[in-house]
Amino acid sequence: TPPANYTVTTETNQSIIPGTSDLGIHCDDCWRQVTFPFPVTVYGTNFTTANVNSNGVINFTNENLWWANACLPSRIMGRALLLYWDDLLTTGAGRGVFTAELQNPHRFLIEFKVGFVAGGGPADFEVIFTEGSPGIRVVYGAMGGQLGQGATEGIQASNTGPFTQIGCNQSAIAQNSSVLYWPAGTPPPP
Repeated sequence: TPPANYTVTTETNQSIIPGTSDLGIHCDDCWRQVTFPFPVTVYGTNFTTANVNSNGVINFTNENLWWANACLPSRIMGRALLLYWDDLLTTGAGRGVFTAELQNPHRFLIEFKVGFVAGGGPADFEVIFTEGSPGIRVVYGAMGGQLGQGATEGIQASNTGPFTQIGCNQSAIAQNSSVLYWPAGTPPPP
């Protein structure tokens, strides 16, 4: 049974760690499967792969390229991490989705460098998974003035929940900040 939800802590003055490997996601509404270098735990289940899409979503149980965000739980998403679900573009110079594997501690990151279909941007945000840790860290860099207006940020176990939502169509995140999702009922992060 997945935990009921995640607790959330935020930090300010955070920086993006650049991704170095291009996933080849340069499009409007496309996705690619990524293989993790270690198991990633989401709602109590380990995953070795996930589907990463151009609209700021990582799906663990299915893929849905729906570009119009909704509040959580989203009936069209399965188990998913919604870093910044919006109608995004990964086309254009310097844009795309990039990964990097880091050591000490062993981490894997997925960075999104995007623009907005409705105009504005660029925006830069990423997720960082740490080997052996149940926590999931999302870092928001420059956000092109959008700051969540028209986007959803959160995590859900299924299309009916449980879920933890940071924001839905409101300014719930800040530039140069991070959000740490930590499973409820587990020891706090170090």
